[in-house]
Amino acid sequence: VVNPSRMDPSPKALSLVLLLCSLCAPCSPAEFCCGTVVPESPVLELGKTFTATCVLSEHGHQQTGATADDIYWEFANVTVDRKYYTKINESAVSVTVNVTQDLRSPLKCNVATRVLPRKNVHGIFFTVGYPPEKPNNLSCIVVQSGTNISSKMSCKWDRGARDPLLETTYIIHASFFNKHFSGTSTDKNHGELDFGVLPIYVIMNISVEVANKLGRISSDILTRDPLDFLKVNPPKDVTVSCEEAFPMALMVKWEHPLVSPEIPLLYNIRFSAAGTNVWSEISPDDIPSEISSFRLQNLKPNTVYAVQVRCMYFESKMYWSDWSESVMEKTPEDS
Repeated sequence: VVNPSRMDPSPKALSLVLLLCSLCAPCSPAEFCCGTVVPESPVLELGKTFTATCVLSEHGHQQTGATADDIYWEFANVTVDRKYYTKINESAVSVTVNVTQDLRSPLKCNVATRVLPRKNVHGIFFTVGYPPEKPNNLSCIVVQSGTNISSKMSCKWDRGARDPLLETTYIIHASFFNKHFSGTSTDKNHGELDFGVLPIYVIMNISVEVANKLGRISSDILTRDPLDFLKVNPPKDVTVSCEEAFPMALMVKWEHPLVSPEIPLLYNIRFSAAGTNVWSEISPDDIPSEISSFRLQNLKPNTVYAVQVRCMYFESKMYWSDWSESVMEKTPEDS
């Protein structure tokens, strides 16, 4: 016997009425009539209450002698305890249960009388699950593709810890001016938009919408210039050279990684004496964005150094590039 404890009498309880035999041909005592279901395939929210009502048709009642007292309910083949029934009138009985994962489809309304053997009046198939949770911590990234900026924006989010147990769609929306882009993701916490050509120097509104048969909800809107999400490649052609006149210095040079040099970048340099894992860094604040060379000073003479350079979009300060490959160079001897 099903024991649907902790019932919630909330007005939000889902109601289902099984309308039986209203349009059917006359029923014989040995053969009960058909019915309709509203809705036919309900989706039930776990943790909520669910009420179904079985209504015997007037004609079926006359033919079989069945009344509300002869109605009983089953989930699959498990009979529901009568303490969860509510007799509405002589031809209608409802059942109210708490929706749990223990409920097994279908839910069947049956009758049995002294002259009528156990008979299924009508059954419904249902699924259970949760509405989607609000996506949080939406973030996006645009990477460099070749020598230019990719046309694609990848976004990720936290979908919440609860599995909705239902087919759920995730749609990324992006809009600016009167233009709107959207893309459906097959992933639960990651998706991508392809703009063809990435719009830059515009303010774009980005969000992710989640939907299933129990609800629809959107993340907070992320409002940024797409350039703010840019992650470029490391600077190109990094070289390090020594100068005999400066035994405690090395000259570092590089090239802008994008074909569009008008996109300003910040640079960060780090260096380490060969054979050690201790890196020293030159703060980006000490390297003007418009330059492509920098002299490392106060180094040890006659010492091999490994040098690396990275960069990021000047305005956003969001994503550093990876570090460039190490370039090795030895400072001159101190005369």
